[in-house]
Order: sequence, then C-alpha cells, then structure tokens
Amino acid sequence: MSALHFERQDAGPSFVDLELIGEDSTWLSIQHGRLGTPGIERIQVLENAATAQLAFERQAFRLERKGFHVGHHEPSLFAAIEADPLAREKYLVYADWLLERQDPRGALITAMASDQDDVARALLDAHPTQLRPAWCTQNTMSVTWRLGFVTTVRFELLRDASLLTRLFRHPSMQLTQRLHVEKAEGWDLPSWERALSRRPPTLKEIVLQHAASQLLPLKNTVPGLHAWP
Repeated sequence: MSALHFERQDAGPSFVDLELIGEDSTWLSIQHGRLGTPGIERIQVLENAATAQLAFERQAFRLERKGFHVGHHEPSLFAAIEADPLAREKYLVYADWLLERQDPRGALITAMASDQDDVARALLDAHPTQLRPAWCTQNTMSVTWRLGFVTTVRFELLRDASLLTRLFRHPSMQLTQRLHVEKAEGWDLPSWERALSRRPPTLKEIVLQHAASQLLPLKNTVPGLHAWP
C-alpha cells in the first residue's frame, strides 16, 4: 500500500492525503482540504496497479512543486532541529507537537530518546506507511535510526536510482546525513541527477562505489559526493 500525507502552511494551511486503495491497489484516493477539517475525497479508478502507482507518483510530484511538504510539519520546530541535529531536547519538543496530532513519529522520537528499543521496534512494525515503508526493509538496504529519523542509508545493491527519489521524499529521511551505494544496476546520469537534486539539506556524504564513468561529473555539482569506477 502507498499512502502519503502532505501539508502546506502558507496561502491558507491545507492538507492532501494520497492513498492507493482497493483489493489490487488500483484506486487512487485524494483527500484534501484545510487543516483541521475532514476535507473532501475524490477517487480515481485506474486500469492496473502499475498505472495507479504512476498516478500516485505524479500527484506527489505536483504537490511538492506547489510547496506541499510530506508529513505533519511545523517549519520552525523542524528548522531548529536542522540547525542543531545533535540537540536532543529539540527533537522532544517536536515529538510533543507530533503527538498532539496523533503522528506516530512523536512516539518513535520519545521511545528512541529513552532507549526503549522494544517500543521503537514495535512502532516501526505497526506503522509501515508513516515510519518504515516496505522499501526500507529490503534485503539490499540497511538504515541507521536516531531519534525518529534515518541518519544513514546503505545499499549493497541499488536496482533503480528512482528509489532514491522516493527515499528522499519520505518524512523518515528528512534528516539523513549519509548515503552509501556499494553497487548499482543502472548509472544513467539524468536519473541520478534528478534523484540527488531532491536530497535533504542534511545529506553531507554520498559514496558511490563502482560508479560508471558518466556519473563522475556529479562530483562537481553535488557537495560531499565521492564516486569512483
């Protein structure tokens, strides 16, 4: 199942929820309205799951281009964390704000701050859409968590650079600091340029091993990128 919650604070606080529903995930539900209201829902019926997933992705891109942000988001609180990502107390303030909105990330931050590993694992398992989507548990990928967010992503094998776009969009990846790709099946430069253009500002180290020579120009445009054949 795919589902994302979007918010925009300017021009009238509003939200949009995207979700693929139905037995075969071929229906795209789009619910939108002002924050604090139930909103209005409309449903698109697509011919197959692949077409529905493509429609989902396109809607997500359109919303981001319009200034919507994935997940419950309070800009000033999040900016305080970005400015000092080691300050635990700023995460806890943000956690309180999220808990007021019944966002499970608030509970996850609190559990990790208290070293309640069992509680944190249970929350990750219980909320696969909001906290740990299926792609976050694939065999070729490993992640390191800190205070409710993924700080390090490591791929033994990355099959498609477009997965990085989905990673960087997700709320769990908004404070990611390191990305390491040991091997990839495709080194198409435009795909990698698009994916890395959406990286979070906190991502300061990107290591691409066994990279094709056509990717080497990215070293001149992406700070912190290390790539070698």
